[in-house]
Amino acid sequence: MLSSTEKLIMFFLRLDCSPQCDSCSGDADSCTNCSEGRVSPPDCSCDSQYYDLTTSNYLTCTTLSCSSKCNTCSSSGCTECADGRINPPSCTCISNTYEVNSACASCPLHYYYNSTSLSCEKCESHCDECVGSNVYCTKCAGDLRLVGSECVCPDNGTYFITTSGEIICIEGMDVTLSVILQDQTYSLVFQFENQLDNIDFTLYPIDTLIYLYIQQVPSETYKISSSTVEGSKLILTLSFTQSFSASGG
Repeated sequence: MLSSTEKLIMFFLRLDCSPQCDSCSGDADSCTNCSEGRVSPPDCSCDSQYYDLTTSNYLTCTTLSCSSKCNTCSSSGCTECADGRINPPSCTCISNTYEVNSACASCPLHYYYNSTSLSCEKCESHCDECVGSNVYCTKCAGDLRLVGSECVCPDNGTYFITTSGEIICIEGMDVTLSVILQDQTYSLVFQFENQLDNIDFTLYPIDTLIYLYIQQVPSETYKISSSTVEGSKLILTLSFTQSFSASGG
């Protein structure tokens, strides 16, 4: 800061310095000493806790108040984001979190944030955690292991969800097939080596689990009309939509 004597000398020299200068040399913008709140002559920018604000055609250093989104900031926004935020200067909430009253909130376990519906939605049952969509897993349920964004059984088996919500892996198992004709109705009885009645078949439509092909019978003439699980048996009832005649060979 200039002393009173130095300021008086400057007055008599009639050198009109820019507002950011306490004193200057050569021209008005070449500060030799900075005004209050400014550092680093000859430019004399605002100190880190201030920013330039134009008032009445003059630049003044105004106290800087950072948003709660920032660790540090400038007049244009955040220069470093607070924990849980990314991408300065806007500093948005990290993936799978969302803005609530200027804070980042997380969805409950087994849910992800849907940025389209702006709500928390449930992950698929095989995902403990997911992001972006209900099937893009980042952590798997039970003993399933994560491969990319998919959950698979450790030994390349097939997983099923039980009626109690448990994930079980079933590797290839033996099965026998019996065909029963009763009251003009055909039933296919699959006898498995494992119990089936604890599997939640409401999650697995039968036509996605079993491909049915009857040799010499056109596929458009029959369909699975019902399915029943009894212990280790899967019983499929067939209905025929039209009569047919099998070609002999």
